[in-house]
Amino acid sequence: MQTRALVRLGYGGPETQEIRQVDLPDPEEGFVQVRVHYSSVNAIDCNRRSGMIPKMGGPCDRFPVIDGHDLAGEVVKVGPGVESFKVGDMVWGTLAMPNHGAWSDYTNAKVDFIAKVPEGLDMQVAGAAAAAIGTTLLAMDTAGASKFDKVLFIGGGGGVGAIAIQLFKAIGGASFVAATDVPSKHAFMKSMGADFVLDVTEDYVTALSDHKFDLIFNTWHADREKGEPLLTDDAVIISLAGGPHKTNPRVKFVGLKPKAEYWDRAAPLLVSGKVKVPIDKTIDLDHAMDAVDALLHGGVLGKISIKVV
Repeated sequence: MQTRALVRLGYGGPETQEIRQVDLPDPEEGFVQVRVHYSSVNAIDCNRRSGMIPKMGGPCDRFPVIDGHDLAGEVVKVGPGVESFKVGDMVWGTLAMPNHGAWSDYTNAKVDFIAKVPEGLDMQVAGAAAAAIGTTLLAMDTAGASKFDKVLFIGGGGGVGAIAIQLFKAIGGASFVAATDVPSKHAFMKSMGADFVLDVTEDYVTALSDHKFDLIFNTWHADREKGEPLLTDDAVIISLAGGPHKTNPRVKFVGLKPKAEYWDRAAPLLVSGKVKVPIDKTIDLDHAMDAVDALLHGGVLGKISIKVV
């Protein structure tokens, strides 16, 4: 079948992306075909378009590429051997480094990476949350602690940080969360649950020298080891950028590794409102390339939602 999609033809800026009709095969074994309702923009979408991922040692894209990792939509076909989903199921999840991603009317999703949308979970929220939830819960698993009493976020005002602050309080047992970012995001981080905020240009090691943290969650590439003096004895620094650290075992790199159990684990918190997914703006699929630019230019508070239907 053919489907409308935002196709990227190379590395660069918005000029590399355009709306086209593309072929989409039937789902293979272990996959379902999804009519996408909502997606969102994540840093990985920006990094893929700019070409940063292969520069950091990651895989090169095989053009043409359709970006978009988050998705929420309706199952319209099931592949051979799929018994956990049926046509008509509403699902949410992520697509791991897809060649045909969610910025498309239809896409094929691996069943291991999606879950059923529970009653009461808004589809737009589901379509904006999965990657951030998965990254956060993977960070908790990677750190290996049963409880994180004090957590420090470096760059806590982005889409991942805003959700992660709440999850560390709701699931991780955090009683004190500190977060750095630009001053325009300080009030926003506090509204998400941060107890102490400071300018990202400040020397946070000095400012927080009275504290010892059970985890430092660094969403930025710079100064990944800087916060090490603030760690408790067994704590680690989780980094979302820069790849695996070659010499420091206390710096753990976390990429996007989807697990359907993460969505099921977080869903009750979203439905109850205990964890909120802040959506800064909603942009139609036809203009999703502008959403990437908006995230790159900064100032976004939370997530940019992509409306596909």
